[in-house]
Amino acid sequence: MNLAGAKGYDASEPVSQLLADAVHRIDAEWNRDLPLSASAVREWTLAVSGGQGLEAYFLHPSAFPMVFLSWWLDESLGITPDVDFHQDLIGAAVRGYLGIRLIDDVMDRDSSARPDLLPLVAVFFARFQSVFARRFSADDVFWRTFHHHWTVAADSAVCDGAAGAVENTSFQVIGAHKLDASLILMAAASRHAGLEEIPGPWVAFFRQLAEWHQFRNDLRDWYRDWKRGASTLVLAEAEKACPADVNLETWMIRGGLADAHTALIGRLQRLYATAESLGSPGAIHYLNTKRSETLMAARSLQEGVQELARLVAPDMHSSPGGK
Repeated sequence: MNLAGAKGYDASEPVSQLLADAVHRIDAEWNRDLPLSASAVREWTLAVSGGQGLEAYFLHPSAFPMVFLSWWLDESLGITPDVDFHQDLIGAAVRGYLGIRLIDDVMDRDSSARPDLLPLVAVFFARFQSVFARRFSADDVFWRTFHHHWTVAADSAVCDGAAGAVENTSFQVIGAHKLDASLILMAAASRHAGLEEIPGPWVAFFRQLAEWHQFRNDLRDWYRDWKRGASTLVLAEAEKACPADVNLETWMIRGGLADAHTALIGRLQRLYATAESLGSPGAIHYLNTKRSETLMAARSLQEGVQELARLVAPDMHSSPGGK
């Protein structure tokens, strides 16, 4: 893989400006339409973004690159992107995400959940769908794809919230499919370009990207997930590898985290191989960045694991069955 120039998102990239414009429009929309709750929405979105604002949140290195996918797709088709159209898509992405995030936080019993704002899900989703209603007639084939991906995302989120033990198959079918709403944006870009559906190689790339992103998030949140009894693929694989007389936390320190990072790098390498056939410099740039970040994190982790293993070695078998 070529790591040249792998420094994260290029601040001059047109998508970044379109995102900034979309966030500004949405904020003005709240001023106009939500006179009673706009301040509460801003307070919540500021908390969600860690105080950085929505623009920084969607451009964060850890964010799923949904605002970039449609631009990359146009890039691969050799099309000069329709800026107004992509402005609409990015605005739709932000609105759809906010509605989904409100629901997810409540389902996950997150400490930052805002059940008092749940009625606004209707507003976010209505605005999300209205973007496409302005662009595609009611009988356009786009709507079949729209409803399919919207339904799959919702169905998977419900099943994921009630999931028990996680295995690789259910992880792929359920966990990663929660991101299927992003395929709506790609379907819209494909239809705008005159295609009936998203090109097959792009669907394959999206599936792998969603799985990799979900696996990375699960790896980063493994301790919190373990403490709250959540089921993830990272924890399921650690449970299988962990000896019966060793505490799972100790096992993760001793080698489970390193193994999971190796698996994460392997997934990323396979994802890159898929991306090479797409003809999208933007997607390749993104993956170069992710590979650089992941390798750096793996090296730091390995150093930390070695030190922690040395410190906890005397207690390695002190908590039998403490998974």
